[in-house]
Order: sequence, then C-alpha cells, then structure tokens
Amino acid sequence: MHTYPEPVVPVATGHELIFFRETGQFGKYMELSKQIADRSPNDWAALFQYAFSCQLNKLHEESRTIFYKILQLEIEDPNYMKSEMLKFIADTYSAQKNYKAAKDNYILAIEAYQTETPPPGRNPEVDMYISLCESCYSIDDLKGSLDAINKAILLGAASPIIYRTKAFITQKLEMYDQAIECYTAAIQLDPNDSIYYKCRGDVYSTLKKYEEATVDYDRAIELSPAPSLHVMQAMLFVDMKLYDKALSVLEKCCEIDPEYIHGYLAKANILEKLDQCEEADEVYDVIVKIIPEDHRSWNSKGLNLINMEQYEEAIEAFTKSIELEPRLPQSFCGKGCAYYNLGRYQEALEAYNSALEIDPSYVIAIERKEVLEMLLRNSLGTGVAKRRKIGEF
Repeated sequence: MHTYPEPVVPVATGHELIFFRETGQFGKYMELSKQIADRSPNDWAALFQYAFSCQLNKLHEESRTIFYKILQLEIEDPNYMKSEMLKFIADTYSAQKNYKAAKDNYILAIEAYQTETPPPGRNPEVDMYISLCESCYSIDDLKGSLDAINKAILLGAASPIIYRTKAFITQKLEMYDQAIECYTAAIQLDPNDSIYYKCRGDVYSTLKKYEEATVDYDRAIELSPAPSLHVMQAMLFVDMKLYDKALSVLEKCCEIDPEYIHGYLAKANILEKLDQCEEADEVYDVIVKIIPEDHRSWNSKGLNLINMEQYEEAIEAFTKSIELEPRLPQSFCGKGCAYYNLGRYQEALEAYNSALEIDPSYVIAIERKEVLEMLLRNSLGTGVAKRRKIGEF
C-alpha cells in the first residue's frame, strides 16, 4: 500500500485532505491540495499531494510538470524517494498511452531505486518492474516485458495473476513449455479459477496435446460453465475431427445461453464442413432472428444457400447483407454468383462490378467476372451461353 507524504498544515486541513482523497472526491481534493501547494511552493509533500490529485483527475501533463518540479528540489527528508517520483511520472505517460516514454521512465525509476535506502515498509521496486512489464508489452517489446516480470518474481511477486502474465508473454514468444509451467503455478496458487485451466488448455491445444487440453477444458467448464468455454472445447474436438462431440458440446452451449451467437456460428460452421447445409441453414435462421442487423450472418447464410443451390433465397440473404453494410465486396460477389447460376448474367456482371468498385483487388470477383465475360463473348457467335456452375467461392 502506498504511503502518502502529508504536508505541514493544520490538523483539520490535513484531515479534510485525507477525507477528500479517501472518499473519491477528487475535484475537492485537487482544489484543496493546490491551495496548500501554492502556499508552500518548496514543500515537496504539498507538491506531491497536488501532483497526485491532478493524476487522479486525469490531468496528466499538469501532474507530470509538478513531479518534475519536485525532482528539482533539494530534499533532505528521509521519506522522500526520487525513484517514486520517477515512477509517478512514468504512470502519467502510461495513462496517456505513451508507453515508450513510460518504459524509459520506469527504467529510470528502477535505476534510481538501486541507489536509495527506502524507509521501512516501502518497497516500490516490485510495482516498478510490473509496470515496466506492462509498458514493454504495450510496445511489443516482449523480451523486455519477460525480463521485467522475471525480476518481479525474483523479488517475491508470486501471485496467480503474475504467473498468468508471464505465461501470456511466453505464449506469445512461443515458449510453450514455460507458459505451461506458469499456468500450472497459477493453478497451484488458485485451483478454483477456471481461466488458468482454460489458458493452459489453449497451450496444450496449440501443441496438439489434445488429451491434456481436453482435461483442462473439462475442468474449466466444471468450475465455470460459461458458453465461451463450451465453444473453445468444441473447437478442440473439431481439431481432433470429433465432430459429433463438438456438436454435442455446442448443443449444451446453446442450452446454457440461447442467445449466445458464437455458439450458433460455431455449430453452423461445423455443419457446413460436414456438408449438412440444410441443418446449417436452420442454425443461420436462428442467428438472424437473434441479431437481424448483423450483415456478416446474412452473408454467411447466403453462402450456405448457394451450396444448397437455393439461389433465389441466396440473393435475398445477400441483399439483406448489402442493405446493412453496403461496403462489403463479399456480399456483392456472392450475389453475383447466385445470379450467374440462375443464368441472369447481366445482373451477375453488375454485382461483380459493384464488388470491384469497393475493392478493385478482390481476386474472387475478378476471376468470376473474367469467367462470365468469356462466356458472354463465346456466346456471341451462337446466341447461346453455355455456362458452367459456380458453387463455393
């Protein structure tokens, strides 16, 4: 817990300052701390209170300016730590999402701390390394992030969240064995949080260790039967080509939350993969009833209807998708495919052209248009256009 230096003020004023801060009345806290700082411009504790109040009110540049002013003072107080001021400066940069500047200042804070003798009960070094880890991660400096979290662990930071953080970093670095070790450590500290089993299951799944992944997903669902966990488990069964098991899990998912769209989408995708297009269409009907404004669902329904050779219905689905999102080339291309298969070539050509107006490099539309134009050219001499069916695309 942070210790706030208290300025030299009357007892009643000091109590009022603490009251405003501790009760979340940050505007009044800043107003009072500014009055105190204006009266005592060389009192580092008064300036600290004002700088900190600015930070709480999201006035980060103002806060930073005051912290820099504190650093310029000659301070003999044994409670003063230069490293903490640098950390607060870094915090302001982090709050403004300037993670490079935050990283640089956290490093300065850590370097300053190495030369200080902290007062009893004050050890901000662990927090500095954790904050440095977060800043490095935010600028994709994964090695720096890993180094920082390792230092925090060596200094005694050993919570489930710390191990999860390290696991997540090592996972991104494809250091999967270390990630598994960290998730295991988190589980040992907190065996009743489903997220650690789910995350370790993800790593096992990446490594194609399906048996271990299945055990972890089962445990995660046992602890927290969330629909999202059922979808993850279903996708694992898909990777294992156990489609019946995957569909069974998704049935449970949809029972738990009848409006959880991702469960239905996963189910529809599996059914399409199995060429069970009619069953998939029934699922898409459920989806568009739940979220009729989602253009992607209408587009997916249209694609499935093309696979079913129900071209008129496909045109209706693509038209709905286009109404909801007129800048999606896939819907125009799908509509063109349906028109083509109905022999309505001019309308197909117009649909392909619309797709290419949105995205001139859209390869599927370019190829479909070339096929259609070739067919139309060949028909000029005979008066008959002999088409070949265009199905999936």
